[in-house]
Amino acid sequence: MTENRNILTGSIFKPVNTPQYPVIYKKPTFSQVMQHFRFSDYCFALGVPFVLTSSYYIATYRHSATTGVWASFAFPAIYLLTCERVNQRLMGYTDNEKECKKLNVPFTFTSNPYTL
Repeated sequence: MTENRNILTGSIFKPVNTPQYPVIYKKPTFSQVMQHFRFSDYCFALGVPFVLTSSYYIATYRHSATTGVWASFAFPAIYLLTCERVNQRLMGYTDNEKECKKLNVPFTFTSNPYTL
């Protein structure tokens, strides 16, 4: 009887979270993530908050502490977002061909119909 309730109340479809690219590290540490930052990651981590803070400064003409407060939130948030992007790349969820070449891992792409 409980099995019928689970079937009626729960979904029978489960999402498949298999990486499409080779897994370099299953659970990368912070130091491994920092070692695999690309130049484009640094540009993203510094450029996006700089543009956001500059546009806030120009749009509001607030030359006071609010711009500093905005920057103090923007820079760490985008930096952590960049760390997460590198983390996903090392776990094989995004393109990691450069890391595979660097670590001599064979690069293969596995098509997954659930992530179209």
